Amino acid sequence: MLLRHAKSDWNGAAADDFDRPLAKRGRDAAKRMGAWMKQHKIVPERIVSSSAVRARETTLRLCDALGMDAARVVYKDQLYLADVDELLAVMRDCPKEAKSVMLVGHNPGLEGLVNYLCGEDVPAAANGKLLPTAALARITLADNWKNLKRKSGALIAITRPKEL
Repeated sequence: MLLRHAKSDWNGAAADDFDRPLAKRGRDAAKRMGAWMKQHKIVPERIVSSSAVRARETTLRLCDALGMDAARVVYKDQLYLADVDELLAVMRDCPKEAKSVMLVGHNPGLEGLVNYLCGEDVPAAANGKLLPTAALARITLADNWKNLKRKSGALIAITRPKEL
């Protein structure tokens, strides 16, 4: 699973991009996505999240809505604005026995990863965005985490908060 962080606050006091918190809309969307996931029994075994403030806040709100222990979350600085190669490296580092893992991160890297794993013909939303803020892409993989290759995944669905 790939989850883009929820909408951040561009007008807040944080001067540094890394420290931008969630906007109210983002806090609501993260909670709504978590509640939808819980309702549909979509609960990852492990979450690996960017350590940027907006990603951490998204992850914590999601865990709260899922009823998931936040101790199952690993924060990685390398996910902050990571490109496809960096995201693949993080995924390849996941335990082989883990059946479901969620990465919480940023665009354009996450959109690039969806296209890398599933092919370039993944349908975008009406506004042209593949993964708007707080969107969840669910992908099945043909192989284990160590052997991820181009088009080695199949898209199950992309769920966008505005569609819930």
